[in-house]
Amino acid sequence: MKSETLTKVIVILFMLIFVIILGTTAYGFTLGYYNQIVTILHVIAGSLFLIILPIHIYLRREKLKKLLIEFISILMSRKAQPTCTNHALLKTFKMRSFMEFCTLLDLNINSTLEFLAQKHISILKNEDSLEKIAKENGNDPLKIFALMIENHIRIKKENDM
Repeated sequence: MKSETLTKVIVILFMLIFVIILGTTAYGFTLGYYNQIVTILHVIAGSLFLIILPIHIYLRREKLKKLLIEFISILMSRKAQPTCTNHALLKTFKMRSFMEFCTLLDLNINSTLEFLAQKHISILKNEDSLEKIAKENGNDPLKIFALMIENHIRIKKENDM
């Protein structure tokens, strides 16, 4: 996961560098500044950009697939269909309090609090919303939601054994 993130950052950094080089050399061309070195630099930057573009597309394939599906959905029905049900579910719950959230999903509050504390997520008040808890812990509400469900499934498996 970390190597993929590092690769994404490096690819985007190189793409930005190549776009800046292409832009400055093209601007120089429009001002009438034609030089063999600048022309070669422009061609090399353009070629390297075209080489790195498929790598970028490959790394972002899931996002591009979702974007394409959403775009086709908009074209066909004039309405965007949500591509991720987790986000739609999270939107309905993130404004509810932690206690209400645990009650709705039949989660054990104490074990959930312990599990989240192990994951370095502290909950000061059970009445705080999932969104507020995420902000206080510098986290994503979806991650906290996933951790809560993960703990619930883990407890359920232990009880079934």
